[in-house]
Amino acid sequence: MISRYRSWVILAGVFLAWFMVGGVQTFTLFIAPWSKEFGWSLSAMSLAASVQYMVNGLFGPFGGRLADRFGSKRVFLGYLFVLGLGALAASRMTSVWHLVLVQGVMFGVASGLSPVYSPLLARWFPRHRGMAFAIAPSGHHLGRGAFAPIVVSLITVAGWRVPWLLFGGLILFILIPLVLVTFRDNPEDQLSDRLSATRQSGGSTASSPPSGARDEGAAVLEAVRTSPFWLIFAGFLVCGSTAQPITVHLAPLAMEGGLGQAETAAALGIFGISALLGLLTSGAATETIGGRGTLATYYLSRAVGFLVLLFFLTSGHPWALYLASGIIGFFGRGTDPAVRTLLANCYGVRSLGTLVGLVLMIHQLGSAFWIFMGGYLFQHTGTYAGFLITSVVMLVVASIISCYIRERRCYPVPEGELQPVRVG
Repeated sequence: MISRYRSWVILAGVFLAWFMVGGVQTFTLFIAPWSKEFGWSLSAMSLAASVQYMVNGLFGPFGGRLADRFGSKRVFLGYLFVLGLGALAASRMTSVWHLVLVQGVMFGVASGLSPVYSPLLARWFPRHRGMAFAIAPSGHHLGRGAFAPIVVSLITVAGWRVPWLLFGGLILFILIPLVLVTFRDNPEDQLSDRLSATRQSGGSTASSPPSGARDEGAAVLEAVRTSPFWLIFAGFLVCGSTAQPITVHLAPLAMEGGLGQAETAAALGIFGISALLGLLTSGAATETIGGRGTLATYYLSRAVGFLVLLFFLTSGHPWALYLASGIIGFFGRGTDPAVRTLLANCYGVRSLGTLVGLVLMIHQLGSAFWIFMGGYLFQHTGTYAGFLITSVVMLVVASIISCYIRERRCYPVPEGELQPVRVG
């Protein structure tokens, strides 16, 4: 039997890891100090952020495959180690190529936690997967929102290098030991630990840990031959193209509307808290109305947020920026639980890390393209209006596509192991 205590400890560990990822991804708050100290252009800094999402996406399937083959815990610890070293290295940056190496490559690899934790939580939460997949990444947005005012204060008082030292220390000396001690890849591993303890104490060892459930599901090639995978894939391309670029370009977008760094930090905080609420709501919605209904609703609602941003550019009202940040934050990352639950329910856990990695890849490549294009277009046109209008159109299309996803099991189940799945 799965230990509820252990499953919630593991979920808390994944949540804290995402919390720290959210902290190191307060990228937009460093644009002004970097530009002032080094004279870096917005295009150059946008390129570094673009490289991060491109590397993240391309490495996603590989990281997911490693988790499927060697277990989530080892890969998870490796990612956190690189993330902590990257944060310390960020405090020593002096040139653009340093920015590209640290922010682009190191953070690109290390922030790709999604394919790694997906099979972990799918095994520890055979029920209520929607909520587990919602709670875990909500730490990302809560961390971004919580760290935003801290980062601004530290930059003002001690300079931009100090926040990176703080991030590195928290990750390397607190988070990694926590994961090392508490994580187990499978519920069966916990039972094995108990059996070993029983043997050492001279007790009975008649029973053995069950196996097989961890391998249930479709192979990668079987999954990619079905329509639900490609519909999810196409929708997540739009998701990445419209969610992440806003967090990177929020500061210059606010400046276009006549606002400054303090208003940007407030908007980023609203974004983070709203994303947390949106993720939790998405988890509940996924278990109530199914994954496809949740995706269609969230994509369409996010389009409304971009329309409010367009209004902000023409009016300059701070409340419009805050409202748009709240809407886009709430409906921006709330698609994650629905996508992971759909993939787990349709294809099982056998290749879940790889499948999540493939879907994340197109999400992050879309992010990388539009992060760079956002900075490029703004520098050449002087406005973000074109990107915002394009985002509205893409999100409406993604909402329509999501309505055609059939939420059904796409692999044979061994006889006697029936696990009902909601039909969308």
